[in-house]
Amino acid sequence: ALSGSRSTGPARVQLWPRGATAPSTPDLVVPRKDSRETVSVVRLGRGGDLLLKARDARVRAELQVLGWIG
Repeated sequence: ALSGSRSTGPARVQLWPRGATAPSTPDLVVPRKDSRETVSVVRLGRGGDLLLKARDARVRAELQVLGWIG
């Protein structure tokens, strides 16, 4: 699950595997001073790493791994 809160403005949060190109669309959009949550299915990147980036505003982001598909 991917969640965001305490955004300073409309924040676009992106999540992608290390070694891949960042997505062109956000996984989550968090309005100013609000909270949002979503579930994303993302393949693990090199070394099992994921990259997380917020664009357009500062936001508190949290990522929880709920399971994996083998």
